[in-house]
Amino acid sequence: MDNLENIEKIPKHYESIVDAAPIGILSYGFDEKIIVINQQMAFYLNKRPKELLGQNIKIVLEIINPEILIIIDSVKNRDSVYKEFFPAKIGDQQLFFNIKGVILPEQGLLIFENVTGIKEYQDSLRSLDKSKDEFISIASHDLRTPITAIRGYLDMVLKEEVGIISTPKMKEYLDLARTGALRLNDLVEDMLSVSRIEQKRMKFSLNNFEIEPLIEEMIKEQRFEATKKGLYLKFNQPQNKLPKAQIDKNRFLEILGNLITNAIKFAEEGGVSIQVLPRKDHLRIDCIDTGIGIKPGDQKKIFTKFTQLASSTLSQKKGTGLGLYICKRMVEKMGGRIGLASDLGKGADFFFTVPISGTPQAQRAKEEISKEALSHPDQK
Repeated sequence: MDNLENIEKIPKHYESIVDAAPIGILSYGFDEKIIVINQQMAFYLNKRPKELLGQNIKIVLEIINPEILIIIDSVKNRDSVYKEFFPAKIGDQQLFFNIKGVILPEQGLLIFENVTGIKEYQDSLRSLDKSKDEFISIASHDLRTPITAIRGYLDMVLKEEVGIISTPKMKEYLDLARTGALRLNDLVEDMLSVSRIEQKRMKFSLNNFEIEPLIEEMIKEQRFEATKKGLYLKFNQPQNKLPKAQIDKNRFLEILGNLITNAIKFAEEGGVSIQVLPRKDHLRIDCIDTGIGIKPGDQKKIFTKFTQLASSTLSQKKGTGLGLYICKRMVEKMGGRIGLASDLGKGADFFFTVPISGTPQAQRAKEEISKEALSHPDQK
């Protein structure tokens, strides 16, 4: 239709096709008078096409939504326009349209696609998703107190503060119960973190830090677990002093701690090394292990929720399936990205980046965090 000089000159069989189209089609001259309007568009306006021909398009369409005047003027100024889910009041109904506005020789053309059903479906999905998040948040909060009590009482029994553990079998069962309680506690805490992140209720406080002391702090904290398995855990210090990074200190430590914990868990010999590589506007932190590695197919989904790697070796080392997803979301909130490089049987290199202080990347992250904090004052 773009090649036609005037829609009024369309051959009759083309007019029939336009008139029978399941989308609303309307064209108007630069005098703003309606030239062509098909049956579907007239139906949306609760009129007959003949009643609308020659009418002023702004007067006809303003009643469904005054903002449509902006679209009409944009087309008149020779700008193509596309609006998704444009709300329109048709009689007593609220409908939504995808509107395409294009300029043709001596006239403008508007195409209306009714997407009300799609909009309602999307709204329904969002509502269900919100209800799910609220349920997880409430359930996790309610589970936290009894789990804490269970852990406390089991610790008392295992320390024989309330009586003697008389048989090895009794101690074995109590140890299994405590391990289960710890795993349940981890799951609850991870679910709460996911809920806070997805509802934008997780607070981030971005400040400038030297990250070398933070890495050394986390290595010192995790070294016992590595030594217990006969593994090394080391920080390959950079040769030159690193610039400061803009991070949330606690979130940074949580991310690094999670990666180191996973690396120790999946390494049976060798160990784990941490290194930092400075780039133009960010620092890249690598957590490199000598573990069992990850298959290419699993690498694509490892940062998604509830991902458990399916192999007999890994089945005994399962966590909640949420840790890496939480890490990914936290890294992104701080303006970085996370990824991995791995060959099966040759270990893995999990890395994440953080912005260098004062860079545009750091500034953008800070602005996004500030906007989110203003719109969600209940962050914690």
